Amino acid sequence: MSNPADHATASPQPTTAPPANRRWAVIALVISIIFVLACLVGAKLVYDNERLAPVGVAYYPAPHADDDQCSSLITALPEDIGDFTRVPIIDPAPAGVAAFAMDSTTRITVRCGVDMPLQYTELSDTVDTGAITWLEVTDPTPGSDLASYYTTNRFPVVVVTTTGARQQQSTGPLTAVAGAADALSPTEQDTHPVPLSDLPADDTQPMPVCDAVIDALPDTLGGSANYRRVDEATLSRAGVPQPAAAWVSRGLEPVVVRCGVANSPAVVPGATLQQVDDIAWFQDTVLNNGTTSGTWYSQGRDTTVAASVPQPVAATVMLEISQAVAATTGTR
Repeated sequence: MSNPADHATASPQPTTAPPANRRWAVIALVISIIFVLACLVGAKLVYDNERLAPVGVAYYPAPHADDDQCSSLITALPEDIGDFTRVPIIDPAPAGVAAFAMDSTTRITVRCGVDMPLQYTELSDTVDTGAITWLEVTDPTPGSDLASYYTTNRFPVVVVTTTGARQQQSTGPLTAVAGAADALSPTEQDTHPVPLSDLPADDTQPMPVCDAVIDALPDTLGGSANYRRVDEATLSRAGVPQPAAAWVSRGLEPVVVRCGVANSPAVVPGATLQQVDDIAWFQDTVLNNGTTSGTWYSQGRDTTVAASVPQPVAATVMLEISQAVAATTGTR
């Protein structure tokens, strides 16, 4: 009789990879790690090279850019403003300019020696950073996130232009530049006339009607543009003849309404009119350099109402103004 043990299968014995195989596996792993690290370092170098590459700067009138004070200001600016690093400017680099970049699309540009924009009036909202006061002017172009800030109490005038909506909510860039701008000559810049303040009045028009028009205008205009009405004392200090009303919003040009003014000399037989609600308007399309506001004149009412309204908010604002004019005036 055979022994069962004679027919038992031998148990498998544990095996190990030959030392050479283990060595090659380790080498492959190390090579993979080195490759990944090389890719990351290379990507970082490419990103930094692109981010810190020289940038082009568009022409902008700056009659005092060659002043010694501007040269000193540009030299005194820091190398970094928050997450932004100073970058070279493509030749020919204009005088009085410095540029900072966070990436290829988000930048800060500092210019010295510019003129104050037409938007700077007695109605303007300003921003303070220490001893420096700034006027904010936003680009009204749909989709644009440009904002420019002009010093109002220094000479030469400095303007800081930012791209990226995130920067418009922070005074960080202004605070950084203010340190250098503080050394400029303390000078209060002259304001420009408020829109419509120089329009001639028509004394033949009924003033009680105009009082009713001004009283009927709302305290806020423009929906999300957040225009708020200024008080009569502010209007008087700004040199706006009564009866009138005005609204302001930070970074935007003001909305101004005057009643009892002479009609536009451009209104001739056959002139194109625009109907807004129940009011026909003539729009003076001659826009001054640096402003997007147009002037509208009511037609066919028992008094002439003029409205200066920035083009980007005209559709909403003119409807609100028209409703007040229609409710308080009659037809001729």
